[in-house]
Amino acid sequence: MKNGERVTLTIQNFAHDGRGVARLMGKTVFVSNALPGETVETEIVCTHRSFDEAKATSVLSGKSHLRVTPKCEYFGKCGGCDLQHIQDSYQLKYKRDVLAEILARQSDLTSENELEVVTSRPWRYRRNARIAVSTSLEHGLKLGFRERGSRTVVHCLKCDVLDPSLSDLLPHLTDLIQGLDFKNCISEVELLSTGDNVTVTLFIEPKFGASDRIKLSDFSNSHKVSVYRKSGKTIESLGILNTEHGYYINNLYFEVSPGSFLQTNHEINSAIVVYVLEVLRPSKKEIIADLFCGMGNFSLPLAQLAGSVLGVESDKELLIQARANADLNAIQNCEFLRGDLFKCSDFLLARLTDCEKILLDPPRVGALDFVTNCDFGKVEHIVYVSCNPSTFARDAKVLCSRHKFILISTRVFDMFPQTAHVELVGVFEKGI
Repeated sequence: MKNGERVTLTIQNFAHDGRGVARLMGKTVFVSNALPGETVETEIVCTHRSFDEAKATSVLSGKSHLRVTPKCEYFGKCGGCDLQHIQDSYQLKYKRDVLAEILARQSDLTSENELEVVTSRPWRYRRNARIAVSTSLEHGLKLGFRERGSRTVVHCLKCDVLDPSLSDLLPHLTDLIQGLDFKNCISEVELLSTGDNVTVTLFIEPKFGASDRIKLSDFSNSHKVSVYRKSGKTIESLGILNTEHGYYINNLYFEVSPGSFLQTNHEINSAIVVYVLEVLRPSKKEIIADLFCGMGNFSLPLAQLAGSVLGVESDKELLIQARANADLNAIQNCEFLRGDLFKCSDFLLARLTDCEKILLDPPRVGALDFVTNCDFGKVEHIVYVSCNPSTFARDAKVLCSRHKFILISTRVFDMFPQTAHVELVGVFEKGI
C-alpha cells in the first residue's frame, strides 16, 4: 500500500488507542474514526513494515449504533481527541475494557474487585493546554493542536474540551500573535486556568522588541489575563493583573507557577486525591513515601493525616513549588527530597526503609527500576497512580511476583474524556 491510497476495510475490533483494527493483505491496519463491525472507505496515511495506518473517510455499511456526530468541527484533523465519534457512556466501558484486557494478559494479575470507573463532565474540563504556533508564507499563521503523528498544526478557533475561559481566548490570541513583529519566534503558547485567573505563557526566542511588549501588556489588560514570556528556563512577566494563581484540594492551597506541571482535569484530580486517602488510610503513627511527588499534589493531603511524609521528585522546579506549598499551608511534617527514581541510589533506598506505606505516581514510562530494586522491607501497602495501563501492568507483575504483593483493586478515573487516555489507581497489599 502507498500513502494516500484509498481502500475499503471492515473493522474487526478496537485497538488500545481508540482506533479500529482491520486486516489487509496479511497486515494489521489501524484506522482512526472507525468502529467495530463497520465497513469503511479509508485513506492510507502511513505505512510500516508490519502494519499500516489509515483514516476512515466514510462509512459504507454496518454503521455502528455506538457512533455519534462529533461535537468538534476539527475532529479527525486535530490530534487532541480520538473518541468524539463514540457515545460518552461507551467511552467509559471502552477504557475499563482496555485496562481489564491488559491486566488479563498477565495471568497472575487479576484484581479482587470489579473495575470501577469514576467519571467527570465530558466537555469543558481541561484547565491547561499547550497550543502550537506555526507561520509560513503558504499557510500564514496557524494556532492550535497538531495532527495525529504529525508536526502539522490544525488552526483552531475554539476547543470544546477546554475550559471556556481558555477556548474563548483562542481567536483573540490568533489576532494578537498575528500583529506581533516577532511572531515567527513563537513556537508554543501555554494556557492555564485556575478558576478566576488565566495565565498565557509564550514560548519565544530571546529576540523580542519593545513594540511587542506593549502589545502583550495591552492584551493582558484588555482580556484580564496574566501574560509571561518563557525562553529556556527564564520566565519574564509581560503583563500581570493578578499574581495569585492556584487552586484548592482538601482545603489546601496549591500555588501554580507559569509553565509548571498541572493536572489537567481538576475534578478528577480531586477525586483521585480523595480516593488515595481513603485506600491508603494514613495514621499519625506512620511514615509515608510519595514517590514522583511533583508539587505535592498527594504529599500535602497525606501529611495532614500521617505522622510524616517523604516526597521524592527529580525535577528541581517542582520541588521548589512543593516546599513553597507546604509553607503556604503551614505543613511541617513533610520532607521533600530530590532523587532520580529511575536510577535508585543506595541513599534513596535507605531513606525508604522506615516507610510503611508508599504512593507511586510515575510518568508514562512507569517505575520498573524502582519496583525491581526496592526491597519494600516494612511496606505493607502500595497505591500506584498510573497514566499508562501497559507500564502499570508490567510494574504490577513485578510487585506481585518478586515482592509478594497482592493487587487488591483497580479503579479507572476518566481524566481525559473524548480521548483514549486511561488513568488508573491500583491498590496493593503485602501477601503472606
